[in-house]
Amino acid sequence: MSEAERRYAESEARLGLGGLLLSAHNALWVNHPGREADADYKPHQLVTARRCRLRTPQTLLTNEPDAVWAFAAATAGSCPKCWAPTSSTSRVAARSPIPAC
Repeated sequence: MSEAERRYAESEARLGLGGLLLSAHNALWVNHPGREADADYKPHQLVTARRCRLRTPQTLLTNEPDAVWAFAAATAGSCPKCWAPTSSTSRVAARSPIPAC
C-alpha cells in the first residue's frame, strides 16, 4: 500500500468508525472525541486552563524566530512547542539552543 493509499484508508476508517461511535448518543465517554480534538489546539488549552484558574506558564505565540530566541533568553526553563509535528520540526529542533520538552 502506498503512503497516499495508507493515509486515505486511515482517514476513511477514522471517519467511518468515528461516525458510528458518535451516533451512540447514550454512550458514556471517558474522552469524548470532540473534546479530545479540541485539546489539540494549544492556545485553546491555555485559555481553558486560565478560565479554570490553573497556573499557566509565560507564553509566546509567534512565527518570528528572533522573538523566540529573545523569549527563551528572558524566561528560565523555556519549552518550545510546535502546533503540530512537521517534517521541518526535527531540523529546527536540531539547531535550537533551547532544549525540547
